[in-house]
Parts: sequence; C-alpha cells; structure tokens
Amino acid sequence: MRRLPPTIVALAIGGVAPSADAGPGEVIERTGEREQDPGQAWRLPGFRMRLAAGRELLTPASELTGPATEATAIVLRPGIRLDDRWLIEADFRYGVMLGAVQGLRWTATADLSYRVADGAWADGLVLGVGAGYAGFNVLRKRQFSTARFRANDVAGELPVASARELEEARPCSAGGAAALIRAGWLWDVTPAFATGPTVQLDTQWTACEPHRPRVVAGTTDPDATPRARIESFTEPETWRHDTMSVVWIVAWR
Repeated sequence: MRRLPPTIVALAIGGVAPSADAGPGEVIERTGEREQDPGQAWRLPGFRMRLAAGRELLTPASELTGPATEATAIVLRPGIRLDDRWLIEADFRYGVMLGAVQGLRWTATADLSYRVADGAWADGLVLGVGAGYAGFNVLRKRQFSTARFRANDVAGELPVASARELEEARPCSAGGAAALIRAGWLWDVTPAFATGPTVQLDTQWTACEPHRPRVVAGTTDPDATPRARIESFTEPETWRHDTMSVVWIVAWR
C-alpha cells in the first residue's frame, strides 16, 4: 500500500504542517497569532469616530446677556490619529437650552489632542486644545424687572401697567469665534471600542443685535398723568459665554 507524504497526513489529522527544521517524520505544530492588545491597537495611526452626550453650564460674562443656564449637549467628533501621541479632530457640538435662556447653542472646532503618558492608568489620559466657530439661536430670555429700564425712562418714575409687559423675547441668531481646552480619559475596552468621560472648558464670542425694550413717556402733557409705553430697539453687542461641559464618550476605530 502506498504511503501518503507526511505533510498531507499532518494537515488531515491536526491542521499542522512540518517545519523546515523538523526531521524525517516529525511535525512541529504552528500556533496562531495572539489577539491584538486593545491599548496597542488604539495607539496605531488611523481614523477615529467619537460620539458623546452630557451636560453643559453656560455662564455669561455680563448679566445683560441673561443668567447662567444649562444645556444638554450632543457631540460628534471624527478624527485621525497621527501616531501613538497625537490626534487631530473636528468637533461638532449642539446644545439644547431649556432653562432661563431657551434656544440652541452650537460649536464647530478643529482640535489637536495629545496622549500624555504610558502606564496602567495614564495611558488613556488625553489633553486637547481647539479653536473654531460657535453660535446661538436664542429664542427667549428671562423676564426683566422695571428697574432695568430706569436709565431709559425719559420722564422719571413712570408707572408701568404690568411687569409682564417688560418680558421680552430677545432672539439672536448669530455666531463668532470660539476656543477650548479639554481633558479626557478613554478606557480601551476592545481593539475597536473605547469609552470614558471628558471635561471641557470653552469660551465663545457672539456678535448679536437683539431687540430690546425700553420705557418712554406716553404723553408730554404736564397736566396729564404720565403713562409709560414700551418700544423695541436694536443695539449691536458682543455676547461672551464661558461654558463647562461634562460628557461621556463612546469611540470606534
């Protein structure tokens, strides 16, 4: 009976092949490659995609632009890792404001991030800076008090029919420059998936011409009881807001 070559026999019974170093009739098993380490995989250059959601606190630089308010933020952040340290990203952030100030806030920035160090816990720590364009679509501001308009009251202490008349919808659909700093930590769960928190501080300057109310005299007759009336006017101004946000990120590569 004809004998089969050792290579065919080995492959048929065990999926192994003889090595060049093996002697006659000997077979050395070839082991498969080990699974890629998640940390090493995330340090490789290539495309990254990050999604995030969280909360923001917007603080105006002046009380004339309204009180501090909170927003719910959604973030889309595609990027490219250049090497094991550096990452460039485009950050698109949208915030919905439903507090004392109601409307939408958005930012679009180009960011540069740096992985700080190697180590069990420091490996996922990333610091970043960015700059770009941001804006508001403010639908409604707080209710203003009568005292707010005394400087524009041309006839002294004019009576106002109702404080509710001074409630003013001050729309502002405009944009301006924005800058940010960021610190985050990502846990490399698998070679393709990572997650973790990020804290960001940013400042935006918005050039607005909102409609404002002011109190003017309703009559010039000295014998009549002066009545106040409210008229609207526009005045160019720059809104500056400082925002702190905390979001949770999920990332893919």
